[in-house]
Amino acid sequence: MGVNLAWVAVKGASEIDVNQYFSIEATEALEQSPRSEITRIVPNDEWQVYVFTDINNPLLSADDLKGLSYYGEVICVLVFENLMLSQVTKFVENKLHWEIKWAEQSLKCIGEDKEELAMLIDRIAGCEFEGPIVIANDIVGYKHNYHYQAPYVVMEEVPLSYTIAQLVPPRSVFLDFFQAMSERKTK
Repeated sequence: MGVNLAWVAVKGASEIDVNQYFSIEATEALEQSPRSEITRIVPNDEWQVYVFTDINNPLLSADDLKGLSYYGEVICVLVFENLMLSQVTKFVENKLHWEIKWAEQSLKCIGEDKEELAMLIDRIAGCEFEGPIVIANDIVGYKHNYHYQAPYVVMEEVPLSYTIAQLVPPRSVFLDFFQAMSERKTK
């Protein structure tokens, strides 16, 4: 049976900002490899990585990852080994920057910066399924199948009301509401 998981790496945002945005907090539990629903590891000085064993977790939606990119650069990796599908997506300043996906025996790419995409594709020539994972590892310095000395911290969800008042800018779920209210006041 293959590995099916997702991980989100964030650069430039504080741990507090990311935890508040995701409505999660650290527990005292540690794991040598990610088995819990959400775990966190810091593989280097630049990136913090959140590993999701449930690939259907709603926090992995494109809208939420775009919203998280208000705080810093976001790289999201999806790995479906049993389907031979992998994907890496980069979000910056609430926008999809690029996405590279290996599916159906071919590489599919979207993004505005064609030169950057071409450079990334050249780096993974012949990698096939592993291509998007290699790109993410090159950027972030994290591999989901590598044994790290530092343990993973198990994260748990906290009620949204616990963190929502502290979010600036608000989660994507609330952006339309706040924008509509602002427009209504200015009329």
